[in-house]
Amino acid sequence: MVEDPIHRRILAAVRRGLRPLRRATTRKFWVRVARSNWTFARWHQGLLFRLRYRGNRPVVLVHQMAKVGSMSVYRTLERELPDHHIFHTHYLHPETTRTMNAAFRRFFETRGWVWFYDEIFGAEYLYPRLQKKMQGPKWKVIALVRDPVSRNVSSFFQHLQFNFPTLKEIDKTDPNRVDTLTNTFLLESEGTHRFPLTWFHKEVRDIFGIDVFKTPFPFDQGYEIYEGEKADLLVIRLEDLDNCGSKALEAFLGLKDVELLTVNKASGKSYDGGYKTFKNSLRLPATYLDRMYSSRMARHFYQPHEIEIFRSKWVDTAETKVSEPMPLTPKEQAHLGALNEPADPTRVTPTLKRDGPSQERKLKN
Repeated sequence: MVEDPIHRRILAAVRRGLRPLRRATTRKFWVRVARSNWTFARWHQGLLFRLRYRGNRPVVLVHQMAKVGSMSVYRTLERELPDHHIFHTHYLHPETTRTMNAAFRRFFETRGWVWFYDEIFGAEYLYPRLQKKMQGPKWKVIALVRDPVSRNVSSFFQHLQFNFPTLKEIDKTDPNRVDTLTNTFLLESEGTHRFPLTWFHKEVRDIFGIDVFKTPFPFDQGYEIYEGEKADLLVIRLEDLDNCGSKALEAFLGLKDVELLTVNKASGKSYDGGYKTFKNSLRLPATYLDRMYSSRMARHFYQPHEIEIFRSKWVDTAETKVSEPMPLTPKEQAHLGALNEPADPTRVTPTLKRDGPSQERKLKN
């Protein structure tokens, strides 16, 4: 074997040494471009999403209203079905997708953050394909349902740092701020409180043609399977997930010996301490609880005695008025004032209304 000339070996060594620097420079360059250009950032992340799901594989869609324990199911299916495309979405309806697009754009304009969730690309990728679907195996869709008040509280607190940065340090400061957070939670926009109540109509019936309210839900079983023309649907109650989740997935997907993974719990997140303080101290007015628990969604998936147990966690027997929210910074006031009311699960653009301490706050029926 003839050895390369010395200058070639020197040049190769120099190139190897410069390679990490060249990669770092390239990454930094594209990060700067993405942070300064909304259109490029959105195109780039959308392209990466489409490349990840290229190819013709069977589709399993974990489609739910957010904060209902769906990541445990999603990660389990990734492990159990490596030859399938496993999607994770909160919405598919074009109206919701447009609302989310506008919300992320305003978030960029007001705070300078390029921030996306994969589900927005999933909605844009999947909805047109579902409308054109004429043949092939039916999609398998898995949805979870949860106590609507618990879901709203969990979603509110997880996105607190994005929507209300001055209120995010509850776990490190005065516990009286629970009153401020309660006030903020109750005065969020109408769409955020209504979202779990209308989700099965808008995101399941209108998309897949499956009306889960036509037949009674089997409370003792904890899950139900529905058949449609283009997709079959499995609905599991989060409260029963540990007991029946593996059995439900086996029956729905033909799997065997499924062991459900446990992921994405608040106890493993940075806001765990503040969330526990808020949740344990939160007391809500009867008018709000009546509205949530008298809804068709709550009455369909939960029995009266189960609803009473849910209510007992939140009810404020003294109907104590909460304190006036702490002042927002000028930047936050400008940000919140520029946003319209959303109807989405991620709460990236809430509208905050503020009442004086002597005014009675009411939620529309």
